[in-house]
Amino acid sequence: MVRRSAILVLALCVACESLNGVRDGTYTSPDGAFSMPVPRLSAGLAIENGGAPPAGSARKGYVSFHDDFGHVRSITYEQVAPELAAVFAGGEHADESLSAFLREKFLPQLAQRSPGACITHESTLQLKDGTRALFAVLEIPGGSPMVVADEQHPDGRRLDTTRAHLFLLHGDLFLTLSAADDLAPDAGGAAHPAPSAEDLERWKNVLAQLYASMRFS
Repeated sequence: MVRRSAILVLALCVACESLNGVRDGTYTSPDGAFSMPVPRLSAGLAIENGGAPPAGSARKGYVSFHDDFGHVRSITYEQVAPELAAVFAGGEHADESLSAFLREKFLPQLAQRSPGACITHESTLQLKDGTRALFAVLEIPGGSPMVVADEQHPDGRRLDTTRAHLFLLHGDLFLTLSAADDLAPDAGGAAHPAPSAEDLERWKNVLAQLYASMRFS
């Protein structure tokens, strides 16, 4: 079993070398804002990314790592003006500002693509480097990269997804990290359940480790 696992990891690492922005198992954003080890997911690992702004403009982009089994790890980043960075960086209203961003900007934009998207959990936490972050779990109808076909949708439909998010400021970069594991059976339109305490801790650890793996320029 150990031998087979080692072979699988090696095969995935070799496959990564041909993916966008990857060299020696490390992903680097198009504008050089950050680098990180490619997350270890599963078979069919793919990377979608964007950025590379014109010279002189603010850094902005995204990267999404996903595989054939519904595992997703993604990062969106945007350089913000100093006065806006000060709002999110600290102080007594920092947590409220992050929550307002989630509810007044992020969620409405998401709902335009996925009507019915909703927040099932929201809390603040402090990461190991002292950064304050907003942690949230969202249910997103049709938001999974996985597509299944059934009698009602013979041409296929995207599964619903439970996706955990982390919103924070690092330097002058506003980051949104997210993660999902959509291999579990689809809820099929059932009411969105509140995540369990075990799920919340697992997602917090996944996102905290994803952030800790990033190296900023």
